Amino acid sequence: MQPLSYDPAYDPVEHLDRMKTRLVVHSIGLPAIWVPERNMVIRDRGLRNDLIRPVLGHECVHVENVDPGGHHPRHEARANLHSALRMTDPAEWAKLTACHSDYDRICLELGITRSQFLALHEHERRSAASRRRLERYGDTIYLEPRMGAGQWAARMSA
Repeated sequence: MQPLSYDPAYDPVEHLDRMKTRLVVHSIGLPAIWVPERNMVIRDRGLRNDLIRPVLGHECVHVENVDPGGHHPRHEARANLHSALRMTDPAEWAKLTACHSDYDRICLELGITRSQFLALHEHERRSAASRRRLERYGDTIYLEPRMGAGQWAARMSA
């Protein structure tokens, strides 16, 4: 499995080739689908060019994890997050999310799908929340306490 960090040169077609998975372009009702029984990914012929990379990146995660066919929510969430982590530059993500509130515009700028954007946004939100430290002293809870009097982000008393 490839590391889950940003790679500007990441090419999902090459990745599928390295995993010896066949890529077929055909008219189907979905953007793409992983068929584990045939070790094949089928991509829709009418898929927009700007969606080919993120959609195939999503399917690569299914192939890597040998996910069963179908759309299990846990597998879809993992595929969205892992593909977004590979294809999204963290510096560009921080810059765009800080100055824009239009998610679709950010998706177009980053070259990811809305589902990948939402998975990465939730991942970033949970990561930031887990870094916040709470400590209780007596009947008072301090958010991000540091050494010295009055050095905390917030204080709550019971």
